[in-house]
Parts: sequence; C-alpha cells; structure tokens
Amino acid sequence: PQPGGLTLWKEGSEHRLEARFYSIKSFPERFALWQMGSLIGDLMQPALQYSAPFLLTMGVHVLDPNVTKSVVTANHVRATQNARSKMAEVMPDVGKKLQDWTAAANAIDVGSSLVSLYHQLAIFSPPGKSVAAQETANAIWRGRGFQLNADVYMHRQALLASLPM
Repeated sequence: PQPGGLTLWKEGSEHRLEARFYSIKSFPERFALWQMGSLIGDLMQPALQYSAPFLLTMGVHVLDPNVTKSVVTANHVRATQNARSKMAEVMPDVGKKLQDWTAAANAIDVGSSLVSLYHQLAIFSPPGKSVAAQETANAIWRGRGFQLNADVYMHRQALLASLPM
C-alpha cells in the first residue's frame, strides 16, 4: 500500500488516477452546516478552486441515548464545578465548556438526542498533480478556518466510508 493514496486505473489503459482522502483535524469555533457550500471552492478566486474532481462526505452517527445521557450529565457536573472554582479566572475556556455542556444537557432533557458527525474530503487527480490538488484543498479549507489531515494508510476505509449505504 502507498501512504499517499489509492491508485485507480482501467485495465489496458495507461491513464491512472490517485484518490487521496482527508479528514478534518480542527474546526473553526463557529461554522454552521449551511456554510458548507463555501467549501466547494470560490468561483471568483481561481486560487481557491479545486484543480481536480473531489468528493465531500458528511457522516452522521446517532448516539445511544442512555450512554449519552450519563456522559453528558457527568461532563455537565464537572464543567459546573470547574466554572465555580478559583481556576476558572485563569482558564478562559471553562465558561465555553460550561455553555456547551449546558446546551447538550438541555437538549437531552427535552427528549432530543446527540449525534457524532464527521466530514471527509476525497480528491481524484492524476498522480503527478496530487500534491498541487492537495495544496489547493488545504488553501480552500484553511480560508474557512479548518485544518485538513491526510488519512495516511486508511484509504480503503475512507473510500468505503464515503460511499452511500
């Protein structure tokens, strides 16, 4: 297996295609799902347009309500204790964590459930242009506050995860 990506070809043809897969390493603090359209490139800025075909996938997993409720309750209690401690004055993220866990606890209290979701990017390019396509994708996502991570040695798994069920 190659660390860079999967090589795809048609039997008897010299043309090859390399599929590279990327997961999101870090998210911006605020980014709504309706803003995801900006991640397909910018029509007005050629430098922020994909140079190869790509596939953007979002996967959703509905979490088990019983397990989730106990985890959220424990984390909400811990966040409340941390927010009331003397260390909260020097740790600025304690208040944000309390807000997040309060929102999760309130959602569970009204009967909602939490989900785990992921986004994945696949780029299909000729082997000689893979690095340029990767840099373009990094620029597009970085411009929106994301950081991509190459899924090294996990290409088959990533390809299967991106296919419809």
